[in-house]
Amino acid sequence: MLSSSVFKKLAWATVAITSFLALVHQQGFSISTTIPLFSKTKTNETSFVGSNFAREEQFLPLGARDVDVLPKWIQEYIVFHEKEKKRSKEGDASVKFLVMSCVSKACHGGTVDRLTPVPFFVLLAALSGRVLLIHWTIPSELENFLVPPTGGIDWTKPPHVDLGAATNPSTRNWMNEATPRTLEDILNKYNKSQVLNLSFGAGSTQFMKMEQLLADHTKQELKYGEESQEDWTAIFPTLFSKVFTPSPRLAEFMVKEITNLGLVRGNFLAVHGRVHYPFRKDGKPQYPTVEEESQILRNAIDCAINIREKESDANIYVACDRIHVAESIKDEYESEFPGLVKVDEGVNEDQHIAFSTFNDGAHEDVVVEPFLPTFSDLWIMGMARCVVHGVGGYGSFSAMLAGNRCTYSHRRGEKRFWTAEHTQCPNK
Repeated sequence: MLSSSVFKKLAWATVAITSFLALVHQQGFSISTTIPLFSKTKTNETSFVGSNFAREEQFLPLGARDVDVLPKWIQEYIVFHEKEKKRSKEGDASVKFLVMSCVSKACHGGTVDRLTPVPFFVLLAALSGRVLLIHWTIPSELENFLVPPTGGIDWTKPPHVDLGAATNPSTRNWMNEATPRTLEDILNKYNKSQVLNLSFGAGSTQFMKMEQLLADHTKQELKYGEESQEDWTAIFPTLFSKVFTPSPRLAEFMVKEITNLGLVRGNFLAVHGRVHYPFRKDGKPQYPTVEEESQILRNAIDCAINIREKESDANIYVACDRIHVAESIKDEYESEFPGLVKVDEGVNEDQHIAFSTFNDGAHEDVVVEPFLPTFSDLWIMGMARCVVHGVGGYGSFSAMLAGNRCTYSHRRGEKRFWTAEHTQCPNK
């Protein structure tokens, strides 16, 4: 089910989507409002609202706000991007591109490792006056999972752009540079290259440096000279909502998941349990025992139960990298809290995008279907009222998408995306 270590391989060979949702979007829709995401029909089958825009609104991260919350340099870049891409489509060869790529073995790390640099690449594209493209082919094209939203940044590669002719500089030492101005100077070295292709690897230190550079640039407004919103708990999810929305295939998968589990937008709690995570003992990586994994997840769920506040009807959505552990723990809680803990079913194999292989174009379902739960869990947790997460960046990334309104850490680990207060859960 989920995260950066994990996840599910489901056989959805006979899914039938035959009816429309009862949910109708009204004008004045506010994503901070608690509303049902989806409704079951009489046949227990689901469908989502017909138009792309209506579907996208249903999947907005809970922390996303109006575009006004974005700093001026991002707002202006969104306009610039659309204009420049249109000029390129009309045949203007002077348009330049910055490609965030994941097409070779140099692109490593899990789902969040690959998505985290996106805001930083928006900054690089703005500094260098380039159109940002995202080209991801491992394990499959990113468009199989995430697509540009209506009216957002269209990062898809135009057919006429030749990535084979791209300049591919090393970015190994870029994160050691002191300021965004230095990054701008570095980018100017490649000013003559029409297509600049960059790929960033994993690493929490790198992520934190990117966040700092983004915050510094937002504060200083190097290009525009005005102060802007510095609250990244609002900027982060809003920017992502302008870059990504679930693809139709992922949206269909999420509809079934959310409907079957009876989740309500903004009124459920999410628990991320990456319990099968190595620790070092005598200099060697070792994994927890099954009992230790179970205790880690119990502590996480207990934490969620303790913070349910007055909303006794709020369900707890558990995304865990060991489904047998999650299902066993769910059974333990069922007698005392009937129906409270929601765990996906049907998982029979772990999936981790970091260890995925190249897409040879001949077996699309092999490289798409197993990873739908990875993206689904990430996005569903980003619509939770409160997120309880553990080690790694997957859960804390979802907490950022949810706006960091209510964020708890149930297991100590590296700090990533901790721009807001994260309360430590009590250990048992």
